[in-house]
Amino acid sequence: YYANHPITDIEKHAVMFNFDMIGRITNGRLSVSGLGSAEGLTELAKPLFDRSPLNVVASKNVMPNSDHYEFYKKRVPVLFAIIADFHPEYHTPKDVSWKINRVGGVQTVHLFHDLLRASAVRTEPFVFTGSGGARRRPNSSPATATPAASRGAMRVRFGIQPGNYEEGGKGIPVVGVTADTPAEAAGLQAG
Repeated sequence: YYANHPITDIEKHAVMFNFDMIGRITNGRLSVSGLGSAEGLTELAKPLFDRSPLNVVASKNVMPNSDHYEFYKKRVPVLFAIIADFHPEYHTPKDVSWKINRVGGVQTVHLFHDLLRASAVRTEPFVFTGSGGARRRPNSSPATATPAASRGAMRVRFGIQPGNYEEGGKGIPVVGVTADTPAEAAGLQAG
């Protein structure tokens, strides 16, 4: 809603930071994507990633399945943080509050505080590049790209727990298979 009804011209927005699903960080691993959405984002972020106690899995790509993507479509640079390693309870009623990794969540908030501060004192504006590699329809631009279904609207039926596919391997690593799903019936196994 905000991307379509901003309080000031959308062109005046410098960058959109989104951290989503940061509560279940495992082994200190946090995925941050969108570094390719603007000139200067990588140079600003890398030293802060290096100083963070988190193991930041960085990507230039723009993931289309969260709130930042509407801003990307409006040509606003974005940075998106989410857990790097998904768990079997992801987007299920079994993902309950006592399982939150509060230390990892606070470390993420501190990292994004530093990113926001560094962005606020930056003398030059970020220049949107649109080279974040978001999934798009053929022959579309970021302004006309359509996002994939939101994770909240998805109904998982296949039955795998994906590993981190941001790290450059081919395909999606399978780290778990849910019982009584098509994936189990097909004989898929972790690894």
